[in-house]
Amino acid sequence: MYVIILKIVDGDNTPRPLKRVFASMKSTFFSSFGVPLPMNNTLDTKSERIRERGIFIWYPVSSRVIEKKENTMYKKFEMELAGRTLRVDVDRVAKQANGAVLMHYGDTTVLCTATASEKPREGIDFFPLSVEYNERMYAVGKIPGGFNKREGKASENAVLTDRVIDRPMRPLFPKDYRNDVTLENLVLSVDQDCSPELTAMLGAAIATTISDIPFDGPISTTQVGLVDGEFVINPTAEQKAVSDLALTVASTREKVIMIEAGANEVPEQQMIDAIFKAHEVNQEVIKFIDTIVAECGKPKHSYESFAVPEELFAAMK
Repeated sequence: MYVIILKIVDGDNTPRPLKRVFASMKSTFFSSFGVPLPMNNTLDTKSERIRERGIFIWYPVSSRVIEKKENTMYKKFEMELAGRTLRVDVDRVAKQANGAVLMHYGDTTVLCTATASEKPREGIDFFPLSVEYNERMYAVGKIPGGFNKREGKASENAVLTDRVIDRPMRPLFPKDYRNDVTLENLVLSVDQDCSPELTAMLGAAIATTISDIPFDGPISTTQVGLVDGEFVINPTAEQKAVSDLALTVASTREKVIMIEAGANEVPEQQMIDAIFKAHEVNQEVIKFIDTIVAECGKPKHSYESFAVPEELFAAMK
């Protein structure tokens, strides 16, 4: 049951023309919510007393309209990742995108979409891939105030996250593909113990893999920390603060395709072990992604090839 409050000063001493205006306002207001009003605009005894005093008037509104939205069908997939729940919602939002997923990791939520143009861009000799990682202050419960009342430019962390998403994914698109592709990652809420950057990396890969954009996926990304000599998968903010290792590894089914690392003089063998550990976790995530693709994946669309002519290679030799 939902309650809508409307303030109308409409007492016994109100002139008759104004009463007609109030009646019209109430009918217009409530009809926009799909709630029919009685033709004589009669209220119950309690509401009549409120109406006579010229203060707030409330109407209980049926929730049947909202229930239709709640019953909208979308597909949900879940797995346990490093002791926290990773949930992927498909076909919940952004249905006009080529591929879109709403990612939940703990209480972190990121909307990830993959879109491609219908035709290739003219006059270019490279693949026009754009990756966006958008941080917003409302994701951590803050609203810009004071002198700066708007969001500023992308932070250094956002730019670096864009690059980490781009680096393992760009080589997996066809080399002769020239359609514009945009991977958009919008952070909606942040759980300090569940990295939004990692969530965006996984979401971008899943959204592209289930889309009709040509892509040789899936891929997965895992972060590894080293706390008291023990490896920690996808460390929390507290664990990152005391970790001797900050390692990010992206993998396909066959091999590791991207490594980004910083460490406090970690032995070489320990670093190798950490990479293999991350690769093992990536394989579990890839199996999870395969189940999503099997149920929600779209056939890849055809495209105009811009491959380098063989005659040119022959002439270069």
